[in-house]
Amino acid sequence: MSADAEAWLVRTSVQVALVGYLAGPASLALERDDRARALLRAIWTVGFVAFVVHVLAAFDAFYAWSHAVAFADVARQSAERFGFDSGSGLYLNYLFLALWGADAAWWWWRPQSHAARPAALSALIHGFLFFIVFNGTVVFASGFSRWLGLVATAAWIVSLASLVLRKRRRAHA
Repeated sequence: MSADAEAWLVRTSVQVALVGYLAGPASLALERDDRARALLRAIWTVGFVAFVVHVLAAFDAFYAWSHAVAFADVARQSAERFGFDSGSGLYLNYLFLALWGADAAWWWWRPQSHAARPAALSALIHGFLFFIVFNGTVVFASGFSRWLGLVATAAWIVSLASLVLRKRRRAHA
């Protein structure tokens, strides 16, 4: 595969992943619409698979399958943006991948349990995932990916606000 094709695959797969990511927070804003939840679960899963493709394509195209090279690149980017040379953000990306995958698997294998999980757990999961998405798309990205990240940020905030308002209405009813 040419370098241009590899770069396109890295960019496009993360953009598809970002669109798929939005299904998770959107599902929190739904009442009990099982058809919509099933659709969002499928989109969430496609987003996860696209992110796996993104990680694999990036490791192939830019890092020669080397964790050390990826770590050094993350450290360089951190130094450029924040003034400190640390590649530890790479481990946060690995955690992001594992957490998204675990959440997608849970949603498929135990959808009722997934839907009934404590709000605090959903907030913790989606808060961490959002933190990584925001940094990956708004702080570290540019161009179309940054704009898509800003749209994702707005959608995440709307989903969260919808959930909070619905819970308040229930509490006062």
